[in-house]
Amino acid sequence: MNDFLIRLLSNALALLLIDQLVEGMKLQGFLSALGAAFLWGLINSVLRPFLNLLAAPINFLTLGLFTFVINGALLYIVSQIVRGFAISFGAAIVVTILLSIFSTIVNLLLKK
Repeated sequence: MNDFLIRLLSNALALLLIDQLVEGMKLQGFLSALGAAFLWGLINSVLRPFLNLLAAPINFLTLGLFTFVINGALLYIVSQIVRGFAISFGAAIVVTILLSIFSTIVNLLLKK
């Protein structure tokens, strides 16, 4: 449970930081970022495996890069649900790339 809270808070903080760097993304505060991070994690654990399975042939042809399009689409869906969070589809793809880098760093730090 402790790892879950650390990941949730770190993803919310990452979203706030990325909001300052990426055009086409708007967050209206920490609560919006926390809600987006929570829903992002929930959608990633439920929908993403199914969508990756459906998109396996395209992922194979693009050497896995289509995964960023899937993640961008899912983040765009999150922005449609969470109040105070808006993002364009193109920015969503860039944000998912940055989030995956940040998440990798957090995972490495949590393993130590």
